[in-house]
Amino acid sequence: MFSVPPVPVISELEKKYSFSVWKKIDENNAALLLITSWPTPENQVDDFIADLCKSSEASK
Repeated sequence: MFSVPPVPVISELEKKYSFSVWKKIDENNAALLLITSWPTPENQVDDFIADLCKSSEASK
């Protein structure tokens, strides 16, 4: 799955999560490559999504 958040959001998420920055879109945004596997606990995915939303709202 890909996500294209602002660079400040990526910087905040990198403090807590491991993921790949797939491609820089422009000066302010980059595409993330997000991968999970079958043993990834659902709560980890939920936590990431919540932190992504929280960081995105804070960067507005």
